[in-house]
Amino acid sequence: MAESTTLGGIIPPILTPTDRHESVDEPALRRSIDWLLAAGVNGLFVGGSAGEGPLLVEREWTRLAEIALDHVGSRVPVLIGVQDTSTRKVLDKVRRAREIGYHYYVLTPTFYNPCRSAGEQLRLYGACVDTAAPMELVAYNIPQLT
Repeated sequence: MAESTTLGGIIPPILTPTDRHESVDEPALRRSIDWLLAAGVNGLFVGGSAGEGPLLVEREWTRLAEIALDHVGSRVPVLIGVQDTSTRKVLDKVRRAREIGYHYYVLTPTFYNPCRSAGEQLRLYGACVDTAAPMELVAYNIPQLT
């Protein structure tokens, strides 16, 4: 995978600019990335909840992932959010992120259907790790929801 693989410093979640049809606004996304890189961030987190990752349709989530990684290249690490409402949907995003060339993916515990035990969360994380190799999992928590 082409991108830098050292995490540290400031890695902000990036907002996803969209047009009136809820499609990724590619020029605005590229400008936002350029602005953040010029400000000196150490990485970018795309497709998280702040970036509407779970709300984008599959095609637009994939476009977001492709545009961001293409535009950043190897300048800083790029993390992709794969959270969704089911294990199957999460695993599909993990596979697509791997195919696009991501090194890191960010996963929250399930938030739509609350898990009743740690074992349920461990099964989700384990399935992702098995599917994602050689990608690295970054666990992310949303305390008020998970």
